Parts: sequence; structure tokens; C-alpha cells
Amino acid sequence: MPSSRSMKTIPCSSIVACLSLFAGCVTNDFKVVEALEIGLEMSEVETVVAAYGFNKEQSLTRPDDGWPETDDSYTNLAGRAEVVEDSKGIEIHQADYYPVGHGFFGYGWLFTFFDQDGKLVHYYRKQIN
Repeated sequence: MPSSRSMKTIPCSSIVACLSLFAGCVTNDFKVVEALEIGLEMSEVETVVAAYGFNKEQSLTRPDDGWPETDDSYTNLAGRAEVVEDSKGIEIHQADYYPVGHGFFGYGWLFTFFDQDGKLVHYYRKQIN
């Protein structure tokens, strides 16, 4: 049996550094949602989301004849805008999609919806895994 002196140990600082890394990655997708507020300007939303390390992947502007029930895309952003428009009773002028990481292996979707004046009127995050 090896003596305790010959066994290698992991420095405590390495463990703390790893835990800090995990904690930061796991919570940024939640933190960004907490940082958003109804009424923010479109540019402010982009700045807030980017500050948490996420980038916009899709943006759609409302067609003249309204949002379709589906756009047959992976995120169905147009369909989501149509649902928000119907449920809120306000015209959604622009809808944006941001993929948001959740730890090392997880991810989610962040959707933001804006009125004609470019103000945030609704947003939500959907956990995928």
C-alpha cells in the first residue's frame, strides 16, 4: 500500500476553479432572462444578451399579412410570434431567437418579441435538454 506521501493530490485551488467554471456556465442562460425587462429597446436587449455570451441567430419582421401559424423551421419563430401576438393582443413587429448554452452539454432557446416601436413586449427561455 502506498504511503500517503506518495499519493498525488489535486490542489484545492484547481477544484475551486473547476467549480467556478461550472457555476458560471450553468447559470448564464438563467441570468440573461433575469436581466431582461419588458420595455427595453431592441438595442438594449441585444447588448444585455451579448453581455452573457449569447448571439442572435435568427430575426424575423412581421409580414404585411401577419404571422403564419408556422414557418416550418427548427425554431418556428414566426409561429411563436403569432402565438404571442394572439395571446397578448398586441402586434409583434419583430421576433428574435438566441441559442443559449446551459452548462457544457445542455442548451436552450431564448425568444424575444418587440412591438412597432422596437420595445420588448415579451420574452421567454425554453430548456431543450
